[in-house]
Amino acid sequence: MSERTAPVEPVALPQTTADLHVFVQRLTSAQRDGRACVVCGADGFPLRPVGDLLGHQVAECHFHAWERANADNPPTWLTGPCPPWCADEHHAIDLPGDRLHGSPCLTVELRTMDYLNLGSPERPEFRPREMLMDLVQGYREIEPRICLNDNTDTFEVYLTLTEAERVSAHLSALVAQARDAPPAPQ
Repeated sequence: MSERTAPVEPVALPQTTADLHVFVQRLTSAQRDGRACVVCGADGFPLRPVGDLLGHQVAECHFHAWERANADNPPTWLTGPCPPWCADEHHAIDLPGDRLHGSPCLTVELRTMDYLNLGSPERPEFRPREMLMDLVQGYREIEPRICLNDNTDTFEVYLTLTEAERVSAHLSALVAQARDAPPAPQ
């Protein structure tokens, strides 16, 4: 990924077919092939495909995708664009408890834990338990938290970013100790 280029002031979108051809000619090569936002030229940010523009597959940054997606029925409770990591779709009818930004979920299979039967007693389907991790931020919260849980929904822990850094450091230290430990006598 290239170094991030901040969005610049968006250009005026074309109103006529002639304006459209002039608009496409003024785009950079990165904008014409979907590597930079077609509206503002930002690159290095998450981009979402917009579609075909006179034979060019163009994309837009999350700021402009948010503006376009919410132009007809904006979530009035959302006062600005989502954080770059947010993968949720927001709507005007979202209930207060659903007004969250959420990242895609990361998973780790826990193969030494008891496997789960996701099938039936007659037709068992055993799968490993999974640790799930994602970012969650309420729309009025100042920073995200990291949510840890498993695929059985038996526990759920929310960590501040500072707490998560401390847990990460402790886990890394434990792994380093275990990897550097002499082999157990046999």
